[in-house]
Amino acid sequence: MACLTRRSLGTKFHSSNISSNSRKLRLLWPSKNIVKERGEWYIEQSSVVARRRFELLSWGPKPLPYPMKDIESKFVEHCLIDERLQPSVVYGYRYVVRRFLRSCKGEISKDSVRKYLSLYLSKAPKTYNNQLDGLRAFIGRFLGNPEVMNGFKKAHQNSVYEFSLPTIEQLRLGFKGLRDDRARSIYLMFLSSGLRKGELLNLTKSEIDFATRTIRSKHDTRTKKAGVTFYSAEASEYLTRYLGSRKGTGKRVPTRQG
Repeated sequence: MACLTRRSLGTKFHSSNISSNSRKLRLLWPSKNIVKERGEWYIEQSSVVARRRFELLSWGPKPLPYPMKDIESKFVEHCLIDERLQPSVVYGYRYVVRRFLRSCKGEISKDSVRKYLSLYLSKAPKTYNNQLDGLRAFIGRFLGNPEVMNGFKKAHQNSVYEFSLPTIEQLRLGFKGLRDDRARSIYLMFLSSGLRKGELLNLTKSEIDFATRTIRSKHDTRTKKAGVTFYSAEASEYLTRYLGSRKGTGKRVPTRQG
């Protein structure tokens, strides 16, 4: 990783991150005193400009701070504890990192990022952007190399697109194809409440007012917040039947296992 520390004689640079010799450094800082000692470069200058110039120079492959077999679990730990990301987000990032490391074989550079992202140019913009978000979390924040990710832009997502809604008859046919009250209650709750999949499957009894058919979802993340919503009388009928027939006293409505 690019390293810069303050010392009395100036700023210290690790030579392992520089793909050239003292001649290139002297071209960047012609008026400064540059020396090499025990494989490390020293420059008698301490400034933000000097640091940024060095970061731009360090475009070569970056070494990983952990063995390949441990890097994925360490990244997941960082996302969950340090960044407090939702498990569903971390799950997606984890597989982005896994695919990227297979692609770059452990050599992290702008070229390896560019090569990996080129595989998603023909995919949907959202898919491409998800890959980019995962790489920013891994390379920029976890590995501490934001300069590697500088310059990569997200794909434009068209907010106006055509879609066709199902007809009333199609919705009825979908309901008739369901075989139990759990499936029917989920189906009708989706249709009438407007809850997202994760919000509905993690819904608890304490969030439902059965008398007024009101839901006060506690779903709250950095990007999504739920409020108050309502569900239909028909959904209430099947939900009550399902809860009455369910074995156990679980808090979640509905249970993922049924």
